[in-house]
Amino acid sequence: MSKKRKFILWFSAVALVLFVGGYLGYYKYNKSTKYKEELYKDSNAVMSKSKSQNTVKYNTKLIFKVMYLKSNDTIEEEQIAEKYDKSIVGYDREKLQSYFSKKGFKINKMDGEEVILIKSLDRYSPNKYVISIEKTDKGEYMAIFRTDNEGNMYIEKKEDVTDIRTNLLRKEEVEMLKSGSSEFQFDTKEKAKEAITEYQS
Repeated sequence: MSKKRKFILWFSAVALVLFVGGYLGYYKYNKSTKYKEELYKDSNAVMSKSKSQNTVKYNTKLIFKVMYLKSNDTIEEEQIAEKYDKSIVGYDREKLQSYFSKKGFKINKMDGEEVILIKSLDRYSPNKYVISIEKTDKGEYMAIFRTDNEGNMYIEKKEDVTDIRTNLLRKEEVEMLKSGSSEFQFDTKEKAKEAITEYQS
């Protein structure tokens, strides 16, 4: 075999190896690039879905839970976002928390279907009768209070302030009356009066 023929065969073999190697390299690179693109698209889709799930929609249910610590009661109310305030539609968790922080609520749970908002108040429940202490110029006396729609206490009538002075009570009883307890909360004034007579004996 002539040198010229050997050179042609050798050159052809080298060219074939380089071609096959280049093709395989390009194939792997192209496949890897497509895989990364698909992974990126899937990742964006997941992020987009997650963002959508954590955004307020028109029909998102708002669940308000107000905890009244003195009586250990929780009052729950539900509203639809669109009816409550259309401006919050589209809000994410951060914006929504900023909005409700001004109203004293904290987000406990949030997804596309519902948002649970919680507020704690060191008060008795709304629209109840409560036995507590009324301070006067003559001293501190046991009294029956009424709570308004927000749990704020007030005296309905002057006669609701009894003549039972706190200095006649045990220290523990006075502390409990001041700090509050569910046993001092009643649905009617009559029941509160019945309970307060126990301190008159």
